[in-house]
Amino acid sequence: MSPRWSTARVTAIATALAIGGSAVVAAPTLALPGDAEASAVDLRLSLELGGASLLDVDAAAETESPPREVVIPDLSAHVGALNGAAVAGRATLSTASGAAGTTSSAVIEDLTVSVLGVQAVGATRVISAADCLPGALPAAETASEGVTVLGTPVDPAAVPVAGLELSTAATVPGMTSAEVLAKVKVGTISRNAASAEATGLTVNLTLKGTVPDVGMVAAIYLGNIVIGEAACEHLEVPSAPTAEELVPAEGVSTGSDTVTLRGSGFTGDTTVDVGGNAATDVVVLSDSELTFSTPAGPVGPSLVTVTTPSGSSTGLGFTYTEPAPEVPVVDVLDPDETAATGGEEIWIFGSGFARDRTSVTVGETVISPSDVEFLNTGTLVIKAPAQPAGLASLSVTTPVGSSGSLDLNYFPVAVPPTITSVTPDSGPMEGNTSVTLRGTGFVPAATMVTMDTASFLDDDVTVVSDTELSFIVPAGTEGPVNIDVTTAAGTSNTVVYTYTATAPPPPPPAGMEGHDFNGDGTVDVLARDSAGRLWLYPGNGAAGWLAKKQVGSGWQSMTAILG
Repeated sequence: MSPRWSTARVTAIATALAIGGSAVVAAPTLALPGDAEASAVDLRLSLELGGASLLDVDAAAETESPPREVVIPDLSAHVGALNGAAVAGRATLSTASGAAGTTSSAVIEDLTVSVLGVQAVGATRVISAADCLPGALPAAETASEGVTVLGTPVDPAAVPVAGLELSTAATVPGMTSAEVLAKVKVGTISRNAASAEATGLTVNLTLKGTVPDVGMVAAIYLGNIVIGEAACEHLEVPSAPTAEELVPAEGVSTGSDTVTLRGSGFTGDTTVDVGGNAATDVVVLSDSELTFSTPAGPVGPSLVTVTTPSGSSTGLGFTYTEPAPEVPVVDVLDPDETAATGGEEIWIFGSGFARDRTSVTVGETVISPSDVEFLNTGTLVIKAPAQPAGLASLSVTTPVGSSGSLDLNYFPVAVPPTITSVTPDSGPMEGNTSVTLRGTGFVPAATMVTMDTASFLDDDVTVVSDTELSFIVPAGTEGPVNIDVTTAAGTSNTVVYTYTATAPPPPPPAGMEGHDFNGDGTVDVLARDSAGRLWLYPGNGAAGWLAKKQVGSGWQSMTAILG
């Protein structure tokens, strides 16, 4: 192409195709007078999942001034092999810059762009052109036909300025239920007094699906695809911008106030400086008006300057003021539950906190400022005080006032059991004595009694309540033994139970004839204990006794044994 393409060329494009809905926005980003640029495709895409690079594309088919015409019969061969993507189609790109003006154009035909195996973009034809001619305002236009995105036909005239959202299923290693989401903009125009730019198609891609390794749904921004760009910059060097009026001319020292600046010479690449700090959210509304958000700055006067590629303005006065004190607000507790014993760190997130002047109230407990760790005006750290199990309200107080409250959930903490008494605390070596333990922390069906090396659990232990249980002691040897109780919370203190020996009955009085109860030829003795058990004491034939044997029970009412 040549500079003969003028405003008439732009008009011809508009009549050749059905023009998509276009928006006039901020100025293009060409930096120098006389610059021109044309691009067929511009791909900026990446995806790494599970440590594997599935998509990594940074490729373009484009040309810039000096004047040239580039014919690309095969876009695939032109951009080369791509990781995770593919391009096909053909294009003609043209740029010109000289006394007759600066122009650019891009014509793309039979285009397809695939990403992760999905046909992301298709178009029969996309044409964009930009003219920056002497004595005329910059002009730009774009048109497209046969557009499909994610396999769905797109009518350029029906796409809203904010964009059209589409989606389709995809197969992606390391992800299930994957789908590719696209936000499509068609026919974007940006221009000002010095430059113009036209973009045929812009498609932003996002991948959404479940990542099994982390067990959650993820939305991953993949990048964008730009089709058919043309841009130009006037040869004339614009004058440096001027700053003439600020509305308002003051703001708080914490920043984030929105200010309107009026002057002249503003372009799309305008920056704003307030007292040596860059302003944010600069929006150029026209070449004579913009808005910005103030950065934080020291209290007092400051200067606002505007800078474009043509230079910087003189400073315009702006005053920083102290922010009004704010009542504290508590938004989040992390964690929001803790043990009733207290002691855990609790992070408090909100706003309006003051260093050395902030107290925290939990339930009925007030934590003084000296015990509150102040990190910034939005973050505090405390040690949770001990509280009864349940919900305790937490609030923050500063000299300005008190916040609303959030609930801190205190959960009960299991404590080991205790033994306060053992009844009886002694019994015969023969065992079979029912013993009652009293104390705390006994748990039904989950309490074990240990008696030296013997343990009793479940059916062998009767838990009457959390303060009382009973069990039957086994036979043992004469002397003391230790008893303790164990639950899931731990083991109790130790108490002592004493086995006692049962004395044998005295021998029969002299002259009294004994009886051989077991038929071994020696005199034996039958005796009853206080529990009603009947014991046989076999004689050993030498005026002594062999080991006793229980031969009966239930003899509480016996008064005599007749042999």
